[in-house]
Amino acid sequence: MEDKVKELATKEHLKAIKTVDVIQELQLMTWTFCLSTELWEKYNSRKSSVNIANLMKIKYFNDDTRKLSEEVDKLPNNKGGIYLYVIENPIIPNSGSYIMYVGRARKTASESLKKRAKSHYAQYIRHEENERLERLFDNWWSYIYFIYVPIDENDEIDLIEDELITALTPPCNKEYPSPQIRKKLSAFNYS
Repeated sequence: MEDKVKELATKEHLKAIKTVDVIQELQLMTWTFCLSTELWEKYNSRKSSVNIANLMKIKYFNDDTRKLSEEVDKLPNNKGGIYLYVIENPIIPNSGSYIMYVGRARKTASESLKKRAKSHYAQYIRHEENERLERLFDNWWSYIYFIYVPIDENDEIDLIEDELITALTPPCNKEYPSPQIRKKLSAFNYS
């Protein structure tokens, strides 16, 4: 008897799945990704010496509002570094992230990882942010993480940013260090 009830429940669930619809404009929820294995392999011969395996991760927005997460206040205010905006899907934990943007925060009197994270948010609130990041924040705000690694040397920060953008070609970045890659990406309206 119990098996019959399970079977009926499963059939009803499968029937319900076939009626699922969305009200979101799906075109706004679509991104094009360039996943070049050749660029990934070339990254292995990079010049930077920083181990980016030591990345740290914080939630960028609060879960229930579009306000900046309190975790941003814990970012280093005296260090520069590299950061990424990523979307993490909540369906299958640890199944991977969508790397959307790679940026840098130089270590200066007026710039740090914390100040850079906050400046993106301030630009977003004023609608002055890069239109790709604004779209990212508008549509995926509750799934966005700020992943970062503190670095002290500005030359190293610049180098790592260029290496990562070149290898990962994140869709929210507008500038790509390599003119050849930029040209090839623009051929299909990627950059």
